[in-house]
Amino acid sequence: IEISVAPEMALLPAGLTRQFTATAIYNDGNTSPVTATAQWASVNGNVATVSNDEGSKGEVTAVGEGQTFITASFQEVASLPVQVQVVASELDAIEVTPLDPEAAVGTTREFTAAGVFSDGQRRDLTDSVEWSSSDPEVAAFEGAPPNVISALAEGRTEVVATLGEVTSNRVTLTVAPPGLVSIEISTD
Repeated sequence: IEISVAPEMALLPAGLTRQFTATAIYNDGNTSPVTATAQWASVNGNVATVSNDEGSKGEVTAVGEGQTFITASFQEVASLPVQVQVVASELDAIEVTPLDPEAAVGTTREFTAAGVFSDGQRRDLTDSVEWSSSDPEVAAFEGAPPNVISALAEGRTEVVATLGEVTSNRVTLTVAPPGLVSIEISTD
């Protein structure tokens, strides 16, 4: 058994709470969510704490500037430590790119998120935000990596990234029919 924690790394403004999840990966390849049954721990509670309370297990709260590591343990197996970086400045905005993305059915598209902070700094939040699609039947974020969307059917969907109370610009992803795969030439 192996325990995997998501996100694998996070940058959070002080005062913000972000839900982390834990998944058990068994030797036969099956997986099971264990967020609510795992024991959570933070190396440095002055930087970030993690809840073990029922109903909020895995919620990480950024306390003060610095770096800490979060782990989840299930059936006496601990996850690899997940790095949490906490900054003192407030998050003012999230900018998602690309702005006018397209994808063909059956392919994937990667997005990035940059945070604009009150200290004027831009920081990469691609791994820290929660990604969502307005129409998961057209395209859906399926987990790993969390910023890659799978194009499932023709149409359009809006992609947004959220961290705490801050939501990004809305980006419209256009999903086109599957592309041309091959051409057969006949000599008849």
